[in-house]
Amino acid sequence: MFNKKFFRVLILIGILVLILAACGGDEETEQVFITAPPPEATEPPVAEEPSEAPATEAPATEAPTEEPATEAPATEAPATEAPATEAPPAEEGEVRIEVSMAKTAVCNTAAGANSPAYGTVYADTTVTMLGRGVGAGWIAIVSPTDPSEVCWLRETDVVYDGEFSELPIYGRTEGIDPDEEGEPIILPDGVESQIIADVSCLSGPGSGYNNIRTLLVGETVIVHGKGIGSGWFVVALPDSGQDCWIPDTAVDFTGNLEDLTIFNAPPK
Repeated sequence: MFNKKFFRVLILIGILVLILAACGGDEETEQVFITAPPPEATEPPVAEEPSEAPATEAPATEAPTEEPATEAPATEAPATEAPATEAPPAEEGEVRIEVSMAKTAVCNTAAGANSPAYGTVYADTTVTMLGRGVGAGWIAIVSPTDPSEVCWLRETDVVYDGEFSELPIYGRTEGIDPDEEGEPIILPDGVESQIIADVSCLSGPGSGYNNIRTLLVGETVIVHGKGIGSGWFVVALPDSGQDCWIPDTAVDFTGNLEDLTIFNAPPK
């Protein structure tokens, strides 16, 4: 009886020893894991923004100052003036008067504001006056750029102490003696008429044409044609037989217009 109890006690003791041994082993094993606990998670240190170092400006290195370029003295070629064209000598009875320009003005190819411009003559320039135009207000001068040419200014463009009305009319010719050439002048058929107003006889119907000759009151012409339409007569000059154009208001024509030949305007 006793042996059975004792045996049971031993068994219980053995079981307790086993249980304790098992518990001790777990504890030891558990100690292995907790002896090296994982490091606590620490937030990574915030990286401080690099403080901007004060900008140290590099000393400005001045560009080498260029020495001012010394221009070589320009050697001007000697001005070669074109030989001046001499004005043709004055004819007998021709007037040539030196006058000064009162202002800068346009010189026209004929007497009249509607005539084409020849060129500009500047103030204080000295010009040679040759005479006056038909009617009042215009004078002929020797062209400052070409002494062989003539252009026209207004009387108010020049300084002149005399009377413009006393100047001869420029362009008037005294006529040609037919005997000088030995051949008679054959005039066209037409009506002999008198000039009733001083007028320029032109190479065509209009101020853009050249002045062939200046006709004065009392001179005689042969009216033998007219322009297309009305306003212009074609006349023959009795001293040369040359044709030129005049306004129909400048001549005392008493013939029949239907008998006149019709002329086209010539090219300018």
